[in-house]
Amino acid sequence: MESRPSGNSKKLRDKISEKLEEYGEAIANEDLLDYIMLISTKCRKTKEQLLVILREFFEDQTEEFVDWLRNISFSTEKKKKCKFWPNCPDEEECSYFHPHEQCPRWPKCKFGAQCLFIHPTIACKFGENCSRPNCAYDHPHKKQKHNDNN
Repeated sequence: MESRPSGNSKKLRDKISEKLEEYGEAIANEDLLDYIMLISTKCRKTKEQLLVILREFFEDQTEEFVDWLRNISFSTEKKKKCKFWPNCPDEEECSYFHPHEQCPRWPKCKFGAQCLFIHPTIACKFGENCSRPNCAYDHPHKKQKHNDNN
């Protein structure tokens, strides 16, 4: 694991490294840092899984570290909407964002499916005769007419 991250991953790595140093020299090493980066960003482990995995390193401080890690991971990661939303089976432990508020910019929102807010499905008053290519309203011939490739 010799490759070094950039951007938000670099910030996360630096914060984890600082936190490991707080726990002492015995625990602050590159291998553990790489391992924690892997399981917290790539593997998408739940809190319970992280507790089991990290208990041998942090013993009675494991829960404190895992809570800190999950908070810092969520704050430094770029938010991304859950692809299973609104039917995500594990919303409480899911690492992705689940919208709960209606989009304040709708129907003029330019983010489409990438928006972190809820877009209502309201039928377009022009229906199939609508000529707007980026119309935010629902059309009978297409489920979603937004530009979702943003």
